[in-house]
Amino acid sequence: MIVLQYFFIFFLLLSVWIIYCLQIKNLPRPSKYRAIIYGSPPYTAGNTSGSPLSELGSHCGFKTVLGKEIAACSALHATITSFGAGRLYDFALCLHGEREEVFFRSPLIRKVHFRPYCIEELSEDRGQLHTRLFFLQHNVAVLEMELEAGEREGKVRPVFFLLPPGGRDLENPYPHLNGYNVFHKKGDGLLLTNYYRLPGLKLQAYFLPSSGHAKGKKELHGPWMEMKPREKKRWSVIVSFSADRENKIVERAERARRRLSSLMNSAEKRWFRFEKKLPLFNEQGDKDALNTFRLAAWALENNLYAPRGKMRRWGSLPSKVYFPFIWGWDTPQHVLGLLEWNPQRAAEVLLTQLEGNDLAPAKARFRLKIKGITVFSGAQKNQIPSKINDSLEGVLNFYSQPPLQSWAALRIYQRFQHPEEAKRFLQKVLPLLRHNVQWWEENRKLSSGLFSYINGLESGLDDSPRFYPRSFLPSFVIGLMPRFLSAVDLNCWLFQSYLNLSYLSREADRMRDVEKYLLRADELMNMIDEKLWSPEDSAWLDRRNGSFVRVFTPVVWWPAFLGTSRNLEKIRKVIERYLLQPDKFWGKYGIPSVSFDDPTYNTHKEGYYWRGQIWMVNNYSALEVLFRYGYTREAAQLHQRIVQTIFRSKGLYETYNAQTGKIGWSSRGPGDPSVLQFGMTSAWMTQVLLYRYQRFCYIFSDTKEVCGHIQWADFFNGASTYTPPGSRTESGKAVLEVQVIGSSAKVPLLFLKSEDGKPLLRSSLLRVRLDEPAGSVGGEGKAILFWRGESYKLRMGKEFRLSLLGQTSKPEYVSELF
Repeated sequence: MIVLQYFFIFFLLLSVWIIYCLQIKNLPRPSKYRAIIYGSPPYTAGNTSGSPLSELGSHCGFKTVLGKEIAACSALHATITSFGAGRLYDFALCLHGEREEVFFRSPLIRKVHFRPYCIEELSEDRGQLHTRLFFLQHNVAVLEMELEAGEREGKVRPVFFLLPPGGRDLENPYPHLNGYNVFHKKGDGLLLTNYYRLPGLKLQAYFLPSSGHAKGKKELHGPWMEMKPREKKRWSVIVSFSADRENKIVERAERARRRLSSLMNSAEKRWFRFEKKLPLFNEQGDKDALNTFRLAAWALENNLYAPRGKMRRWGSLPSKVYFPFIWGWDTPQHVLGLLEWNPQRAAEVLLTQLEGNDLAPAKARFRLKIKGITVFSGAQKNQIPSKINDSLEGVLNFYSQPPLQSWAALRIYQRFQHPEEAKRFLQKVLPLLRHNVQWWEENRKLSSGLFSYINGLESGLDDSPRFYPRSFLPSFVIGLMPRFLSAVDLNCWLFQSYLNLSYLSREADRMRDVEKYLLRADELMNMIDEKLWSPEDSAWLDRRNGSFVRVFTPVVWWPAFLGTSRNLEKIRKVIERYLLQPDKFWGKYGIPSVSFDDPTYNTHKEGYYWRGQIWMVNNYSALEVLFRYGYTREAAQLHQRIVQTIFRSKGLYETYNAQTGKIGWSSRGPGDPSVLQFGMTSAWMTQVLLYRYQRFCYIFSDTKEVCGHIQWADFFNGASTYTPPGSRTESGKAVLEVQVIGSSAKVPLLFLKSEDGKPLLRSSLLRVRLDEPAGSVGGEGKAILFWRGESYKLRMGKEFRLSLLGQTSKPEYVSELF
């Protein structure tokens, strides 16, 4: 029996090692680009990981193939929420001459221009071939060709042909079966059917020419074209996709062909409309920042997933193909970006995740506990699994991820403009949030009263050295190993969950729940500040078996970020001894995931993954902490560093090298580039570039001026419900609040300064100005300033003097700037 056990362990370790070796072989090697590329983001198959062009929630996507000498060569990807997502087949264009010549099969020059919503190409070979690949509708795309003849005349015929994928597969890191493909003619087009990419899954793509017909098994032929010198002719191929067993793709392609011209024009208008509805940017003159903001917005849109399977609403993926599921803590982070231009879609995305285990039983059918922590269990209705598919079922659902959902729900609720819309959302979301918090209490609470993750993957930080020693295994393997500790970040997230549930319960008039959650928040806050503070290290640290885990990561300032500490001395120690120290976290390119001088910083693998690389969630947390506690110059400096690091990469990547600022490595290990157009990075960059980290700040006894996109401010020991990422409970109750008339979601730029040299809280004469950079606020151009219980109606763009002697309510206008 013992021999069998040893054999089983040996076999398991051998299997893991073989899988890991296969992954190493799949890592990128230097490859020859057989094209010139420019623009962004670089959708390139075999060179960038994940995130193909996939607009309108489509279940397919496209990337350019640069390793082949063929014009307009692109790859078709299935973006389904399954391990079976990935590259299906490649296709390309060429021309046949009347004397059997072949043009553009190996063009003399090939240039590819990337845009977030379109891939354009120019190829030259005795003429010019201009192509554009973009989506017409959901799951319907077009490859548009414009041929410009050279100096000669003659007859040519456009040919579209399919060819097997080649080179590296960087798209899907999970072990998966590619199935087998069958091609046959159907009508004028060509039908590709992929059988059993995973058991029970059939994918289909239909290729239909705008004119012409299918020829052979893998080609579409257009009509013969009589070309005169410098004459231009057009031809297109429509691509229709389906991940369902119902075969409607032929009808959809034919319908699109009948309306092809109008659909192409509509696509252009759609791109323009989307960019027009984005929030007006605060710094229109900063092209780097503006381009980064647009890339981030398009990344979130491209990773949206339209209803399919049992989904009734839209969902959001971190990266189509590479992370082909709806992930636990990614989704609420995506919501923060999406609600900036589409609160309704953001609400759908969150509700899809919260309803993800809706068909599971109310109580798990089996449950294995160790030290009070559930380490393995069946599916349970009120759990949010780490990832769900489009059947709304958990994948490896014995573990979850950090509970950020109440944070996202509160932001959505406050963004809705119509009370009835907000009320309907609240009725749906509040029971789901309450039940999920109950799941954490029943399954992740230690006897000490603090909470623990089951493993590194549940923390969202995968292979962080907080949980695991140095390992040769990739993060998605080592992260599954059980590891119990009183985690600083988890306890802070649950504190915020209690606080946010209290706020939402008050809005729903559930007053008994208000007090219940406030009491639990207060109890947990005291435990975090007492049990997880290390006086010796002047930092908040995890505890394991009664001892502090002395690994220094950004969670050392998490209680300052999420408002679980009322000790200003502790907060300032953490900021000044850790966050602002260049040898620890104050990096030239951003905040690392492990302190630079920590022995666990993975220097030999360039900080691989959560062992040193830059993640935007850590950078955003640092920005909020710095600005909120009065380190405004340092916040501005970090803001600029982050923007430059992102802009240089020409995309929104999962991670960045903290020591060089270059694109980091993905979950598969060093050598595999981090994921392109990554959801979490994109969401946080919208918040950075819109200055959302300045939304709230504290006013201390010695504060003489505040400046920023501030919506409200309060005393440091003011009401806990004012502490972000929670929110105020009653308008006008904070020390300072700004409300834009006619535009409640917008935040102007506030300048508030003491005129008599005294601190703001003791000054009797203030100067105030509200600006709307680049017209970014809108509304009536007026705002109400609440200051210490009094309200002042101000016009933006003008400066006012507030005389507080006798609390005069009418401000005096001052013409000059200060």
